[in-house]
Amino acid sequence: MNKKLIRNIEKQKNLRKKKEEIEIELQLLVEEQEEIENLEVIKEFRSQKISLDEFLFIVRKNKEEENRERQELKRKDTNESEENL
Repeated sequence: MNKKLIRNIEKQKNLRKKKEEIEIELQLLVEEQEEIENLEVIKEFRSQKISLDEFLFIVRKNKEEENRERQELKRKDTNESEENL
């Protein structure tokens, strides 16, 4: 095979591997962020004098907002992927 072609193929493999590592690291950071935010919410709840029902309402609203944001990101990623084709 042509040396240039071999280098190109190897470079693609390396980039795919790096991309996978970055995606894994990003996922870990997102999970860590969620955990930190949850701890902050718990701290805030403990410092406030609100009922359990009020707290659960706040948590549900927050979760709904997070889900909407994730869906928007997925749509953007899908649109970008389709545009790149």
